[in-house]
Amino acid sequence: MNIGSGIEDNIKRFGEYEALYFEGRRYTNVEINRSANLLGNALKGLGVNKGDRVAVQMPNSPAVLSAFPAIYKIGAAVVPLNPLLRPDEAAYIYRDCGAKVILTSPDFVGRVLEAQKHTPNLKHVILTDRDDVSGTIPYSDIMSSTSDELAIAQTDNDDVAALMYTAGTTGPPKGVIHTHYSLYINALFFYEYILVHRPTTLQLNSYTLNPKTLQFNEVSQQVSGINRAMVSLGVLPLGHSYGIAFSNTSNFVGGKTILLRWWNVEEALKAIQTFRVTQMAAVPTMYIQMLDFPELDEYDLSSLNDCQCGGAALPVEIALRWKEKVGVDIREGWGLTESGATTTGQPGDLPPKYGSIGKCLLKCNTIEVFDEKGQDLPPGQQGELV
Repeated sequence: MNIGSGIEDNIKRFGEYEALYFEGRRYTNVEINRSANLLGNALKGLGVNKGDRVAVQMPNSPAVLSAFPAIYKIGAAVVPLNPLLRPDEAAYIYRDCGAKVILTSPDFVGRVLEAQKHTPNLKHVILTDRDDVSGTIPYSDIMSSTSDELAIAQTDNDDVAALMYTAGTTGPPKGVIHTHYSLYINALFFYEYILVHRPTTLQLNSYTLNPKTLQFNEVSQQVSGINRAMVSLGVLPLGHSYGIAFSNTSNFVGGKTILLRWWNVEEALKAIQTFRVTQMAAVPTMYIQMLDFPELDEYDLSSLNDCQCGGAALPVEIALRWKEKVGVDIREGWGLTESGATTTGQPGDLPPKYGSIGKCLLKCNTIEVFDEKGQDLPPGQQGELV
């Protein structure tokens, strides 16, 4: 399988629809796929072959969401990176992964070019939004000079689709291999376990013609779980392992994403109110900043019905404050780079349990807690998750 086929499967299933809003512009799923095909062909023209590494180091943008499937489709591996890396940190990763091409943005091109000086293998720097920086290839040029027809490369389930680098807290960052199949399973289980089984119920109204009176009668029905009306707020960085999981899961949903370039509490609150956001995933600090925002009461957050949290332990008092203020439970989960960001979560068809990271999403047999000697610990004891 090739995980890059996900966006094409999305189009076959749902047709063309508005999939993304970003800084004043709306994008359909067909437009995103077309951009992916253009970029995929451009990368092949730059000598990127199956198995090669392509780095993406820039803030959230539609270009990132097109770059991921573009790289998958040609059988290369995406290396998503934090745009805030120092040049020496970035150069280490460029060398370690063997990246041949990198996609970046004007705010960070200086860092990338400095790092490239110490990275012989990095041959090409593709730059979005500007065409006047020496040593770079303008994104607009390559996107206007290739075909939007792209054959998806034949890849095995175990072929590398992404290299995600750890934070390097105990040493140099390490590249974690994710295959096409592991990315697919990670996205599928999050979709099925968390989103499909949400307790959320929407009222859908339609009209039928009464053949006797020739009048239209309104018919109401309740639909539970995931639906096309889902509007997600994208505030977490796409350069993180979550970004990979988020982009792949979106293909199953068929809803719309409101994407922010950077986290900004006021912009997030405005987006929720303006676009009637129904679902969001954030880290605890983001929820805390929203709760502490002085003008919080001026925003209508009543459209929210699904709030996810990860990245750090969510204090129970914050979950309780959010429930009291917004009226929605925060469902906490846990993950790590090695498992593709979403390892555990709280199923949507059960009441939330504050202070819990939920159950294993990946259909693993068990999650055990061991002590320092590798001994299994009883419930209620602290130790290391295995």
